[in-house]
Amino acid sequence: MTKASALRYLWFALLLCLLPHGAHAQTINAATCNSTDVQSALNSVKADGTTVIVPAGSCTWSGVVTYNQAFSTTIQGQSTCTNAGTANVSCSDITTITGGDSYLTIATASGKMMRITGITWQVGPTFNGLFRITGGTQSLRIDHNHFYHMQAVAIVDGPLGVIDHNFFDFNTSQSVFNGVRVGNGRWNGYNWGDGSWADTSQFGSSKFLFFEDNTAYMGFINDCNDGGRFVIRHNYFHNAAMQGHEMESRMQGCRAWEAYANTFFADSNQQSGADTSSAMLFRTGTGLLWGNTVNYQTLVNFNNDRSDTSHGFTAPSAACITGGGAFNCWGYACNGGGSVGTSCTAGSSLPFSPSGFDRNTDQFGYPATQQIGRGKGDLFPQFDFNSPSFWSAGEPRWHNNQLEPVYLWSNNFTPPFGSSYVGSPIGASLIQQNRDWYYDYNGATGVRTGTSLPSTCAPLQAFWNSSTNTLFQCATANTWSAYYQPFTYPHPLVVGTGTPPTPPTNVQVIVQ
Repeated sequence: MTKASALRYLWFALLLCLLPHGAHAQTINAATCNSTDVQSALNSVKADGTTVIVPAGSCTWSGVVTYNQAFSTTIQGQSTCTNAGTANVSCSDITTITGGDSYLTIATASGKMMRITGITWQVGPTFNGLFRITGGTQSLRIDHNHFYHMQAVAIVDGPLGVIDHNFFDFNTSQSVFNGVRVGNGRWNGYNWGDGSWADTSQFGSSKFLFFEDNTAYMGFINDCNDGGRFVIRHNYFHNAAMQGHEMESRMQGCRAWEAYANTFFADSNQQSGADTSSAMLFRTGTGLLWGNTVNYQTLVNFNNDRSDTSHGFTAPSAACITGGGAFNCWGYACNGGGSVGTSCTAGSSLPFSPSGFDRNTDQFGYPATQQIGRGKGDLFPQFDFNSPSFWSAGEPRWHNNQLEPVYLWSNNFTPPFGSSYVGSPIGASLIQQNRDWYYDYNGATGVRTGTSLPSTCAPLQAFWNSSTNTLFQCATANTWSAYYQPFTYPHPLVVGTGTPPTPPTNVQVIVQ
Protein backbone atom coordinates (compact mmCIF):
# COMPACT_ATOMS: atom_id res chain seq x y z
CA MET A 1 0.00 0.00 0.00
CA THR A 2 1.40 3.38 -0.96
CA LYS A 3 1.67 6.23 1.53
CA ALA A 4 -1.11 8.11 -0.26
CA SER A 5 -3.36 5.06 -0.16
CA ALA A 6 -2.67 4.59 3.53
CA LEU A 7 -3.60 8.21 4.24
CA ARG A 8 -6.85 7.85 2.27
CA TYR A 9 -7.68 4.67 4.22
CA LEU A 10 -7.05 6.38 7.57
CA TRP A 11 -9.13 9.39 6.52
CA PHE A 12 -12.01 7.12 5.48
CA ALA A 13 -11.82 5.22 8.79
CA LEU A 14 -11.90 8.51 10.69
CA LEU A 15 -14.99 9.63 8.78
CA LEU A 16 -16.73 6.36 9.69
CA CYS A 17 -16.01 6.99 13.35
CA LEU A 18 -17.42 10.49 13.15
CA LEU A 19 -20.67 9.48 11.40
CA PRO A 20 -23.69 9.04 13.72
CA HIS A 21 -24.59 5.44 14.38
CA GLY A 22 -28.16 4.16 14.47
CA ALA A 23 -29.65 3.63 17.88
CA HIS A 24 -29.87 0.10 19.18
CA ALA A 25 -33.25 -1.60 19.43
CA GLN A 26 -34.73 -1.27 22.86
CA THR A 27 -36.79 -3.29 25.29
CA ILE A 28 -38.62 -0.85 27.52
CA ASN A 29 -40.40 -2.19 30.58
CA ALA A 30 -43.33 -0.05 31.68
CA ALA A 31 -43.43 0.09 35.49
CA THR A 32 -47.13 -0.94 35.55
CA CYS A 33 -49.99 -1.28 33.10
CA ASN A 34 -51.36 2.13 34.16
CA SER A 35 -51.77 4.76 31.47
CA THR A 36 -49.11 7.09 32.90
CA ASP A 37 -46.49 4.35 32.96
CA VAL A 38 -47.33 3.09 29.48
CA GLN A 39 -47.19 6.67 28.21
CA SER A 40 -43.79 7.17 29.82
CA ALA A 41 -42.48 4.00 28.20
CA LEU A 42 -43.72 5.04 24.75
CA ASN A 43 -42.13 8.46 25.22
CA SER A 44 -38.79 6.69 25.63
CA VAL A 45 -38.84 4.89 22.27
CA LYS A 46 -35.76 6.04 20.34
CA ALA A 47 -35.05 3.24 17.86
CA ASP A 48 -36.65 0.90 15.34
CA GLY A 49 -37.45 -2.56 16.63
CA THR A 50 -38.36 -1.37 20.12
CA THR A 51 -40.63 -3.53 22.28
CA VAL A 52 -42.57 -1.84 25.07
CA ILE A 53 -43.37 -4.48 27.69
CA VAL A 54 -46.63 -3.92 29.57
CA PRO A 55 -46.46 -6.07 32.73
CA ALA A 56 -49.05 -8.29 34.34
CA GLY A 57 -51.81 -6.52 36.19
CA SER A 58 -55.32 -5.11 35.93
CA CYS A 59 -55.40 -1.38 35.25
CA THR A 60 -58.10 1.18 34.58
CA TRP A 61 -56.60 3.94 32.52
CA SER A 62 -57.11 7.42 33.90
CA GLY A 63 -56.36 9.23 30.65
CA VAL A 64 -55.48 8.96 26.97
CA VAL A 65 -52.20 7.32 25.94
CA THR A 66 -50.90 9.01 22.79
CA TYR A 67 -48.11 7.76 20.55
CA ASN A 68 -46.96 9.73 17.50
CA GLN A 69 -44.89 7.04 15.93
CA ALA A 70 -41.39 7.66 14.60
CA PHE A 71 -39.93 4.15 15.05
CA SER A 72 -41.10 0.59 14.44
CA THR A 73 -42.63 -0.42 17.76
CA THR A 74 -44.31 -3.35 19.49
CA ILE A 75 -46.57 -2.90 22.54
CA GLN A 76 -46.57 -6.30 24.23
CA GLY A 77 -48.60 -7.44 27.22
CA GLN A 78 -48.54 -10.75 29.04
CA SER A 79 -51.98 -12.12 28.12
CA THR A 80 -52.14 -15.05 25.71
CA CYS A 81 -54.85 -16.35 23.38
CA THR A 82 -54.65 -19.84 21.93
CA ASN A 83 -56.71 -21.54 19.21
CA ALA A 84 -58.02 -18.23 17.89
CA GLY A 85 -59.80 -18.79 14.61
CA THR A 86 -61.58 -21.86 16.01
CA ALA A 87 -64.51 -22.65 18.29
CA ASN A 88 -62.07 -23.60 21.09
CA VAL A 89 -60.33 -20.28 21.68
CA SER A 90 -59.12 -19.50 25.20
CA CYS A 91 -57.31 -16.51 26.68
CA SER A 92 -55.28 -15.95 29.84
CA ASP A 93 -56.09 -12.42 30.97
CA ILE A 94 -52.78 -11.59 32.60
CA THR A 95 -52.51 -8.00 31.41
CA THR A 96 -55.97 -6.38 31.51
CA ILE A 97 -56.61 -2.76 30.58
CA THR A 98 -59.93 -0.96 30.93
CA GLY A 99 -60.33 2.34 29.15
CA GLY A 100 -62.61 4.84 27.51
CA ASP A 101 -63.18 6.43 24.13
CA SER A 102 -59.94 6.48 22.08
CA TYR A 103 -57.84 5.96 25.22
CA LEU A 104 -55.07 4.54 23.03
CA THR A 105 -54.45 6.98 20.17
CA ILE A 106 -51.67 6.13 17.74
CA ALA A 107 -50.61 8.12 14.68
CA THR A 108 -48.55 5.63 12.69
CA ALA A 109 -45.67 6.52 10.38
CA SER A 110 -45.23 5.39 6.78
CA GLY A 111 -42.56 2.73 6.43
CA LYS A 112 -42.70 1.76 10.11
CA MET A 113 -44.15 -1.34 11.76
CA MET A 114 -46.70 -0.96 14.57
CA ARG A 115 -47.78 -3.97 16.63
CA ILE A 116 -50.15 -4.41 19.59
CA THR A 117 -50.16 -7.88 21.12
CA GLY A 118 -50.87 -9.89 24.27
CA ILE A 119 -53.31 -7.58 26.09
CA THR A 120 -56.85 -8.05 27.40
CA TRP A 121 -58.83 -4.93 26.55
CA GLN A 122 -62.28 -4.35 27.98
CA VAL A 123 -65.20 -1.94 28.41
CA GLY A 124 -64.95 0.48 25.53
CA PRO A 125 -67.92 2.61 26.67
CA THR A 126 -68.67 4.46 23.45
CA PHE A 127 -69.28 3.63 19.81
CA ASN A 128 -65.85 4.95 18.75
CA GLY A 129 -63.71 2.27 20.34
CA LEU A 130 -60.88 2.15 22.84
CA PHE A 131 -58.24 2.43 20.07
CA ARG A 132 -57.89 5.09 17.42
CA ILE A 133 -55.13 4.28 14.94
CA THR A 134 -54.41 6.55 11.99
CA GLY A 135 -51.48 7.36 9.73
CA GLY A 136 -49.69 5.79 6.82
CA THR A 137 -48.17 2.51 7.95
CA GLN A 138 -48.83 -0.53 5.79
CA SER A 139 -47.37 -2.78 8.50
CA LEU A 140 -49.95 -2.67 11.29
CA ARG A 141 -50.40 -5.87 13.26
CA ILE A 142 -52.93 -6.34 16.08
CA ASP A 143 -52.70 -9.91 17.35
CA HIS A 144 -53.28 -12.28 20.27
CA ASN A 145 -55.47 -9.84 22.17
CA HIS A 146 -58.67 -10.54 24.08
CA PHE A 147 -61.34 -7.90 23.41
CA TYR A 148 -63.78 -8.50 26.23
CA HIS A 149 -67.28 -7.04 26.68
CA MET A 150 -66.58 -3.96 24.60
CA GLN A 151 -69.11 -1.87 22.73
CA ALA A 152 -66.54 -0.95 20.07
CA VAL A 153 -62.93 -2.06 19.80
CA ALA A 154 -61.19 0.41 17.53
CA ILE A 155 -61.18 2.81 14.65
CA VAL A 156 -58.39 2.04 12.18
CA ASP A 157 -58.50 4.74 9.53
CA GLY A 158 -55.61 4.66 7.09
CA PRO A 159 -53.19 1.92 8.19
CA LEU A 160 -53.02 -1.39 6.33
CA GLY A 161 -51.83 -4.72 7.68
CA VAL A 162 -53.37 -7.61 9.60
CA ILE A 163 -55.56 -8.23 12.65
CA ASP A 164 -54.99 -11.86 13.60
CA HIS A 165 -55.37 -14.47 16.34
CA ASN A 166 -57.59 -12.29 18.53
CA PHE A 167 -60.72 -13.18 20.48
CA PHE A 168 -63.53 -10.67 19.89
CA ASP A 169 -65.57 -11.67 22.92
CA PHE A 170 -68.60 -9.37 23.04
CA ASN A 171 -70.81 -11.81 24.95
CA THR A 172 -73.85 -9.58 24.70
CA SER A 173 -76.53 -8.29 22.30
CA GLN A 174 -75.27 -8.21 18.74
CA SER A 175 -77.21 -5.20 17.54
CA VAL A 176 -74.87 -2.44 18.78
CA PHE A 177 -71.51 -4.09 19.45
CA ASN A 178 -68.77 -3.68 16.82
CA GLY A 179 -65.18 -4.72 16.43
CA VAL A 180 -62.75 -2.70 14.34
CA ARG A 181 -64.17 0.09 12.18
CA VAL A 182 -62.12 0.19 8.98
CA GLY A 183 -61.61 3.40 7.01
CA ASN A 184 -59.28 4.83 4.41
CA GLY A 185 -60.18 8.47 4.81
CA ARG A 186 -56.86 9.76 3.43
CA TRP A 187 -56.37 7.27 0.57
CA ASN A 188 -53.99 8.79 -2.02
CA GLY A 189 -53.98 12.02 -0.01
CA TYR A 190 -57.64 12.94 -0.42
CA ASN A 191 -60.17 13.43 2.39
CA TRP A 192 -63.34 11.60 3.48
CA GLY A 193 -62.54 8.40 1.57
CA ASP A 194 -62.86 10.26 -1.74
CA GLY A 195 -59.49 8.93 -2.90
CA SER A 196 -60.46 5.34 -2.22
CA TRP A 197 -63.61 5.69 -4.31
CA ALA A 198 -61.63 7.32 -7.14
CA ASP A 199 -59.23 4.34 -7.24
CA THR A 200 -59.54 0.77 -8.49
CA SER A 201 -60.53 -2.03 -6.10
CA GLN A 202 -57.19 -3.91 -6.29
CA PHE A 203 -58.67 -7.23 -5.19
CA GLY A 204 -56.09 -9.86 -4.28
CA SER A 205 -53.46 -7.30 -3.29
CA SER A 206 -52.03 -6.16 0.04
CA LYS A 207 -54.00 -2.89 -0.17
CA PHE A 208 -56.53 -3.95 2.46
CA LEU A 209 -56.77 -4.35 6.22
CA PHE A 210 -56.87 -8.11 6.80
CA PHE A 211 -58.74 -9.96 9.54
CA GLU A 212 -57.56 -13.55 9.74
CA ASP A 213 -57.61 -16.43 12.22
CA ASN A 214 -59.74 -14.59 14.78
CA THR A 215 -62.70 -15.86 16.79
CA ALA A 216 -65.74 -13.60 17.17
CA TYR A 217 -68.48 -14.31 19.70
CA MET A 218 -71.63 -12.20 19.31
CA GLY A 219 -71.41 -8.72 17.78
CA PHE A 220 -69.85 -7.68 14.50
CA ILE A 221 -66.13 -8.31 14.07
CA ASN A 222 -65.88 -5.09 12.10
CA ASP A 223 -67.52 -2.03 10.67
CA CYS A 224 -66.46 -0.04 7.61
CA ASN A 225 -66.97 3.41 6.14
CA ASP A 226 -64.81 6.35 4.98
CA GLY A 227 -63.76 4.49 1.81
CA GLY A 228 -62.62 1.47 3.86
CA ARG A 229 -61.20 -1.71 2.33
CA PHE A 230 -60.93 -5.01 4.21
CA VAL A 231 -60.43 -8.75 3.81
CA ILE A 232 -61.94 -11.18 6.32
CA ARG A 233 -60.64 -14.73 5.97
CA HIS A 234 -60.11 -17.91 7.99
CA ASN A 235 -62.07 -16.66 11.02
CA TYR A 236 -64.61 -18.43 13.23
CA PHE A 237 -67.88 -16.60 13.95
CA HIS A 238 -70.18 -17.78 16.75
CA ASN A 239 -73.47 -15.86 16.65
CA ALA A 240 -71.40 -13.07 15.08
CA ALA A 241 -71.25 -11.30 11.75
CA MET A 242 -69.40 -8.82 9.52
CA GLN A 243 -70.59 -5.59 7.92
CA GLY A 244 -69.91 -2.50 5.84
CA HIS A 245 -71.64 0.85 6.25
CA GLU A 246 -73.03 3.53 3.98
CA MET A 247 -71.84 7.12 3.82
CA GLU A 248 -72.28 9.17 6.98
CA SER A 249 -72.13 12.98 7.03
CA ARG A 250 -69.50 13.89 4.40
CA MET A 251 -67.73 10.51 4.71
CA GLN A 252 -67.99 8.08 1.82
CA GLY A 253 -69.26 4.56 2.31
CA CYS A 254 -67.32 1.31 2.54
CA ARG A 255 -65.42 0.76 -0.72
CA ALA A 256 -64.29 -2.86 -1.26
CA TRP A 257 -64.28 -6.16 0.63
CA GLU A 258 -63.37 -9.83 0.42
CA ALA A 259 -64.67 -12.57 2.71
CA TYR A 260 -63.60 -16.18 2.28
CA ALA A 261 -62.76 -19.40 4.14
CA ASN A 262 -64.70 -18.27 7.23
CA THR A 263 -67.01 -20.39 9.36
CA PHE A 264 -70.26 -18.87 10.65
CA PHE A 265 -72.08 -20.91 13.29
CA ALA A 266 -75.29 -19.69 14.91
CA ASP A 267 -77.00 -21.39 17.83
CA SER A 268 -80.58 -22.41 17.16
CA ASN A 269 -81.97 -19.54 19.25
CA GLN A 270 -79.94 -17.02 17.21
CA GLN A 271 -80.46 -18.22 13.65
CA SER A 272 -83.49 -16.05 12.99
CA GLY A 273 -82.62 -13.04 15.14
CA ALA A 274 -82.69 -9.49 13.83
CA ASP A 275 -78.93 -9.46 13.29
CA THR A 276 -77.64 -13.03 13.52
CA SER A 277 -80.04 -14.19 10.81
CA SER A 278 -77.46 -12.86 8.29
CA ALA A 279 -73.76 -13.69 8.34
CA MET A 280 -72.83 -10.59 6.34
CA LEU A 281 -74.38 -7.16 5.74
CA PHE A 282 -73.16 -4.68 3.16
CA ARG A 283 -74.59 -1.32 2.12
CA THR A 284 -72.13 0.13 -0.42
CA GLY A 285 -69.33 -0.90 -2.73
CA THR A 286 -68.32 -4.21 -4.15
CA GLY A 287 -66.69 -7.44 -3.04
CA LEU A 288 -65.92 -11.12 -3.41
CA LEU A 289 -67.62 -13.65 -1.10
CA TRP A 290 -66.52 -17.24 -1.51
CA GLY A 291 -65.65 -20.47 0.25
CA ASN A 292 -67.48 -19.63 3.49
CA THR A 293 -69.39 -22.15 5.62
CA VAL A 294 -72.64 -20.70 6.96
CA ASN A 295 -75.66 -22.06 8.85
CA TYR A 296 -77.42 -18.70 9.30
CA GLN A 297 -80.81 -18.03 7.74
CA THR A 298 -79.24 -15.72 5.14
CA LEU A 299 -75.67 -15.74 3.87
CA VAL A 300 -75.58 -12.02 3.02
CA ASN A 301 -77.92 -9.03 2.99
CA PHE A 302 -77.40 -6.25 0.46
CA ASN A 303 -78.99 -2.99 1.56
CA ASN A 304 -79.19 0.51 0.19
CA ASP A 305 -79.83 2.45 3.37
CA ARG A 306 -80.25 5.70 1.44
CA SER A 307 -83.64 4.25 0.43
CA ASP A 308 -84.75 4.24 4.05
CA THR A 309 -85.66 7.52 5.74
CA SER A 310 -85.27 5.89 9.16
CA HIS A 311 -81.50 5.99 8.53
CA GLY A 312 -81.59 9.77 8.32
CA PHE A 313 -81.57 10.18 4.55
CA THR A 314 -84.12 12.68 3.26
CA ALA A 315 -84.22 15.17 0.43
CA PRO A 316 -81.44 17.77 0.66
CA SER A 317 -82.48 21.08 2.12
CA ALA A 318 -81.46 24.57 1.03
CA ALA A 319 -78.89 24.55 3.83
CA CYS A 320 -76.83 22.07 1.81
CA ILE A 321 -76.17 24.70 -0.85
CA THR A 322 -75.86 27.74 1.37
CA GLY A 323 -73.66 26.02 3.95
CA GLY A 324 -74.46 24.14 7.12
CA GLY A 325 -75.47 20.95 5.34
CA ALA A 326 -75.07 17.69 7.18
CA PHE A 327 -76.05 14.03 7.05
CA ASN A 328 -79.01 14.27 4.68
CA CYS A 329 -77.14 16.21 1.98
CA TRP A 330 -76.55 12.88 0.18
CA GLY A 331 -80.27 12.83 -0.45
CA TYR A 332 -82.78 10.04 -0.56
CA ALA A 333 -82.27 7.25 -3.10
CA CYS A 334 -85.66 6.73 -4.67
CA ASN A 335 -87.40 3.49 -3.90
CA GLY A 336 -91.00 4.60 -3.84
CA GLY A 337 -91.04 5.75 -0.25
CA GLY A 338 -90.72 2.22 1.03
CA SER A 339 -93.24 0.69 -1.37
CA VAL A 340 -91.10 -1.28 -3.80
CA GLY A 341 -92.14 -0.69 -7.39
CA THR A 342 -93.82 2.66 -6.84
CA SER A 343 -92.79 5.35 -9.31
CA CYS A 344 -90.59 8.10 -7.85
CA THR A 345 -89.97 11.16 -9.99
CA ALA A 346 -88.65 14.67 -9.55
CA GLY A 347 -92.22 15.87 -9.11
CA SER A 348 -92.91 13.54 -6.21
CA SER A 349 -93.50 15.02 -2.80
CA LEU A 350 -90.56 15.23 -0.40
CA PRO A 351 -88.66 13.35 0.87
CA PHE A 352 -88.92 10.99 -2.09
CA SER A 353 -87.59 13.13 -4.93
CA PRO A 354 -84.35 11.90 -6.53
CA SER A 355 -80.90 12.90 -5.35
CA GLY A 356 -78.59 14.56 -7.85
CA PHE A 357 -75.75 12.25 -6.71
CA ASP A 358 -77.58 9.27 -8.28
CA ARG A 359 -77.74 8.58 -11.99
CA ASN A 360 -81.55 8.21 -11.88
CA THR A 361 -82.02 6.13 -15.03
CA ASP A 362 -85.27 4.63 -13.76
CA GLN A 363 -87.99 5.33 -11.22
CA PHE A 364 -85.83 3.86 -8.47
CA GLY A 365 -82.88 6.18 -9.07
CA TYR A 366 -80.61 3.41 -10.43
CA PRO A 367 -77.74 3.42 -10.10
CA ALA A 368 -77.54 5.04 -6.69
CA THR A 369 -74.18 6.55 -5.84
CA GLN A 370 -71.78 3.97 -4.37
CA GLN A 371 -74.51 1.34 -4.16
CA ILE A 372 -73.82 -2.39 -4.04
CA GLY A 373 -72.13 -3.42 -7.27
CA ARG A 374 -70.44 -0.09 -7.97
CA GLY A 375 -66.74 0.78 -7.85
CA LYS A 376 -64.34 3.45 -9.06
CA GLY A 377 -65.79 6.87 -9.85
CA ASP A 378 -64.85 10.50 -10.32
CA LEU A 379 -63.09 12.37 -7.52
CA PHE A 380 -65.30 14.58 -5.38
CA PRO A 381 -64.35 18.24 -4.79
CA GLN A 382 -62.26 18.49 -1.64
CA PHE A 383 -64.70 20.47 0.47
CA ASP A 384 -67.07 19.53 3.27
CA PHE A 385 -70.83 19.81 2.84
CA ASN A 386 -70.61 22.85 5.09
CA SER A 387 -68.65 24.74 2.43
CA PRO A 388 -70.56 26.52 -0.37
CA SER A 389 -67.48 25.72 -2.52
CA PHE A 390 -68.56 22.08 -2.61
CA TRP A 391 -71.89 22.97 -4.20
CA SER A 392 -70.48 25.61 -6.53
CA ALA A 393 -68.16 22.93 -7.99
CA GLY A 394 -71.04 21.40 -9.91
CA GLU A 395 -72.49 19.27 -7.14
CA PRO A 396 -74.60 17.32 -6.79
CA ARG A 397 -73.87 15.21 -9.85
CA TRP A 398 -73.46 11.56 -10.80
CA HIS A 399 -69.81 10.57 -10.25
CA ASN A 400 -69.71 7.77 -12.82
CA ASN A 401 -69.22 4.89 -10.38
CA GLN A 402 -68.35 1.94 -12.62
CA LEU A 403 -70.48 -1.17 -12.64
CA GLU A 404 -68.39 -3.68 -10.65
CA PRO A 405 -70.59 -6.59 -9.58
CA VAL A 406 -70.28 -8.55 -6.37
CA TYR A 407 -69.35 -12.20 -7.01
CA LEU A 408 -70.35 -15.09 -4.73
CA TRP A 409 -69.28 -18.70 -5.23
CA SER A 410 -68.39 -21.98 -3.51
CA ASN A 411 -70.09 -21.05 -0.25
CA ASN A 412 -71.30 -23.97 1.86
CA PHE A 413 -74.67 -22.56 2.84
CA THR A 414 -76.85 -24.84 5.00
CA PRO A 415 -79.53 -22.72 6.69
CA PRO A 416 -81.72 -24.38 9.31
CA PHE A 417 -84.81 -23.08 7.50
CA GLY A 418 -85.44 -21.08 4.38
CA SER A 419 -82.90 -20.65 1.60
CA SER A 420 -82.21 -16.94 1.38
CA TYR A 421 -78.69 -17.04 -0.04
CA VAL A 422 -78.85 -13.30 -0.80
CA GLY A 423 -81.30 -10.85 0.74
CA SER A 424 -82.01 -7.21 -0.21
CA PRO A 425 -84.48 -5.92 2.35
CA ILE A 426 -83.76 -2.18 1.84
CA GLY A 427 -83.67 -0.69 -1.65
CA ALA A 428 -84.23 -4.07 -3.26
CA SER A 429 -85.16 -2.58 -6.64
CA LEU A 430 -81.73 -0.99 -6.90
CA ILE A 431 -79.77 -4.22 -6.35
CA GLN A 432 -80.50 -6.87 -8.97
CA GLN A 433 -79.10 -10.31 -9.63
CA ASN A 434 -77.02 -10.81 -12.80
CA ARG A 435 -76.37 -7.10 -12.96
CA ASP A 436 -75.17 -5.87 -9.57
CA TRP A 437 -74.31 -9.30 -8.18
CA TYR A 438 -73.74 -12.81 -9.53
CA TYR A 439 -73.63 -16.13 -7.76
CA ASP A 440 -73.10 -19.80 -8.55
CA TYR A 441 -76.65 -21.08 -8.09
CA ASN A 442 -77.53 -20.15 -11.67
CA GLY A 443 -75.29 -22.32 -13.79
CA ALA A 444 -74.29 -20.65 -17.04
CA THR A 445 -75.88 -17.32 -16.13
CA GLY A 446 -74.01 -16.82 -12.86
CA VAL A 447 -70.55 -17.68 -11.53
CA ARG A 448 -69.42 -20.99 -12.97
CA THR A 449 -66.72 -23.18 -11.44
CA GLY A 450 -64.41 -25.83 -12.85
CA THR A 451 -60.89 -26.42 -14.11
CA SER A 452 -61.11 -25.10 -17.69
CA LEU A 453 -62.67 -21.96 -19.07
CA PRO A 454 -66.01 -22.30 -20.89
CA SER A 455 -65.92 -21.40 -24.58
CA THR A 456 -68.73 -18.86 -24.32
CA CYS A 457 -69.65 -16.14 -21.84
CA ALA A 458 -71.65 -12.95 -21.51
CA PRO A 459 -70.03 -9.71 -20.26
CA LEU A 460 -69.46 -9.52 -16.47
CA GLN A 461 -70.15 -13.19 -15.85
CA ALA A 462 -67.39 -14.93 -13.90
CA PHE A 463 -65.65 -18.31 -13.72
CA TRP A 464 -63.70 -19.73 -10.78
CA ASN A 465 -60.86 -22.04 -11.78
CA SER A 466 -60.67 -24.29 -8.74
CA SER A 467 -57.31 -25.77 -9.76
CA THR A 468 -55.49 -22.45 -9.92
CA ASN A 469 -57.61 -20.43 -7.42
CA THR A 470 -58.24 -17.79 -10.08
CA LEU A 471 -61.44 -15.89 -10.79
CA PHE A 472 -61.92 -14.93 -14.43
CA GLN A 473 -64.32 -12.26 -15.61
CA CYS A 474 -65.95 -12.13 -19.01
CA ALA A 475 -64.61 -8.78 -20.17
CA THR A 476 -66.36 -8.86 -23.55
CA ALA A 477 -68.54 -11.51 -25.17
CA ASN A 478 -66.74 -14.90 -25.15
CA THR A 479 -63.51 -13.32 -23.89
CA TRP A 480 -62.20 -14.18 -20.42
CA SER A 481 -59.60 -12.22 -18.48
CA ALA A 482 -57.99 -13.01 -15.12
CA TYR A 483 -59.74 -10.93 -12.46
CA TYR A 484 -58.61 -12.12 -9.04
CA GLN A 485 -56.34 -14.42 -7.05
CA PRO A 486 -56.39 -14.34 -3.23
CA PHE A 487 -53.51 -12.64 -1.48
CA THR A 488 -50.92 -14.90 0.12
CA TYR A 489 -52.00 -16.61 3.34
CA PRO A 490 -50.96 -16.28 6.12
CA HIS A 491 -50.41 -12.56 5.76
CA PRO A 492 -46.65 -11.78 5.49
CA LEU A 493 -46.81 -9.85 8.78
CA VAL A 494 -47.91 -13.01 10.58
CA VAL A 495 -44.78 -14.87 11.69
CA GLY A 496 -43.88 -17.71 14.05
CA THR A 497 -46.22 -20.33 15.44
CA GLY A 498 -49.08 -18.09 16.50
CA THR A 499 -47.79 -17.07 19.92
CA PRO A 500 -46.80 -13.58 21.05
CA PRO A 501 -43.16 -12.74 20.30
CA THR A 502 -40.39 -13.20 22.80
CA PRO A 503 -38.54 -10.00 23.68
CA PRO A 504 -35.47 -9.36 21.49
CA THR A 505 -32.02 -10.11 22.84
CA ASN A 506 -28.81 -8.06 22.77
CA VAL A 507 -30.73 -4.83 23.16
CA GLN A 508 -30.72 -1.77 25.36
CA VAL A 509 -33.08 -2.19 28.32
CA ILE A 510 -34.72 0.82 29.92
CA VAL A 511 -36.88 0.40 33.02
CA GLN A 512 -39.54 3.08 33.45
